[in-house]
Amino acid sequence: MDIYKYMSFEQFVSMVEKNQLYLTRIDRWEDVYEGVLIKVLFNKLKEECFGNYQKIGIYNILEQRVFQSIYAQSWSTKEAESDAMWRIYSPNNIGVRIKVDCDKTRDRINTSIKCKGYIMKDFKVTYEDEIPYPNTALKDFILDDEIMYPIKYKRVAFQHEDEYRFATCFFEEVKIVKGILRNIDRYGEIDKDELQFGLKKDPLTISYDICLCDIKEVVLDPRAPKYHKETFERYCDNRGIPNTLRKQSTLYTFV
Repeated sequence: MDIYKYMSFEQFVSMVEKNQLYLTRIDRWEDVYEGVLIKVLFNKLKEECFGNYQKIGIYNILEQRVFQSIYAQSWSTKEAESDAMWRIYSPNNIGVRIKVDCDKTRDRINTSIKCKGYIMKDFKVTYEDEIPYPNTALKDFILDDEIMYPIKYKRVAFQHEDEYRFATCFFEEVKIVKGILRNIDRYGEIDKDELQFGLKKDPLTISYDICLCDIKEVVLDPRAPKYHKETFERYCDNRGIPNTLRKQSTLYTFV
């Protein structure tokens, strides 16, 4: 299966020069509803504390730790170009859309992150205005390795993106959260500094290697002016991207 990613021209150049792409920590995403189920489920746990502020404080920190342990990257499975996607991800009219193979990208990510202690899942996003709740309680939900469940869903307003996601979390961090959830009643006197250890040390992004040979197509924004099309062509020539794999979109061209 082919997947597609819209990006700015600067991001494209960075990818080519560094041979890298990135998964971003979900608490840094612009959509505040991303991972909202994590907040909802932790709020339910806090409601059950009945004023036990020590335990509520522990849950607040655990919620942060869960959010800061999940990283993801979104692609699109939609072959047809999208006017909305060009406008969102190429606001200066000079962005590009790349096409790669999904299986090969999955292998690239796995190879890059396994040695760093991360585990990965990939999935097609389901669009629902009301995110279905898992049948299990939050503790079981995390203990059963479903920690990435919340980002499998997105609101219907984003359905045009037709997303496919690669997601990962730091295995050691998940083990810490699991251990505390299993023994939450024993943590009444836990040192908050100990519980918060490492909270702000997690990187904002995780890189993975990508090769130019993985790119099956590069499409330039249909609105790109002539001078930038020439810049794009020269850059691709200099970096060995064949002209058979690149073109400017004709989305707005009248036949």
